[in-house]
Amino acid sequence: MITASQLADRWQRHSGGLTLLASARCGPDEAGDCVQVAFIKLAVASPVPDDVHAWLATVVRNEAISRVRNRARRREQETLAASARSRLFAFSEPACFIGSWTRSQIDELGTAMGELHVDERELIVARIWNDLAIREIAKLTGRSRSQVHRDYHAALQKLRCLLTEQSNDFNDLFTADI
Repeated sequence: MITASQLADRWQRHSGGLTLLASARCGPDEAGDCVQVAFIKLAVASPVPDDVHAWLATVVRNEAISRVRNRARRREQETLAASARSRLFAFSEPACFIGSWTRSQIDELGTAMGELHVDERELIVARIWNDLAIREIAKLTGRSRSQVHRDYHAALQKLRCLLTEQSNDFNDLFTADI
């Protein structure tokens, strides 16, 4: 293992050049992190590499490449998630609705449900489409009945607002408390 004084010496001699090397790949914002990762790996490396400078350069380069790939992957996933936002919650079977709903209304409801937080969606789906009582939902979610009741009504109100913003087709949908 390398000693602290040897590590400090290597840092003084090589960190500037290694930062430039990383910066060429991943940009200046992440370059310093790449160098720090390399020095941490050197601090715990056993045995110490024969050519420390070349080893550090390789680790810094690989770390920078990984960060660029991760950033690209993250952007791609964010883009896919954004484009799929309207499909986040989709009703495939119109038979689960009472009355005659148009496909457009069902799609609008799916879009609005997709805008809700997952916990809000869960409450509404459990209560309306699974016909669970508040006490059953409380047991399912591990919350008190009063909390489920409050959260359910808040989620319903949020859904009402989202639907009436989208279309006038839903103005009378929530006239009765479900």
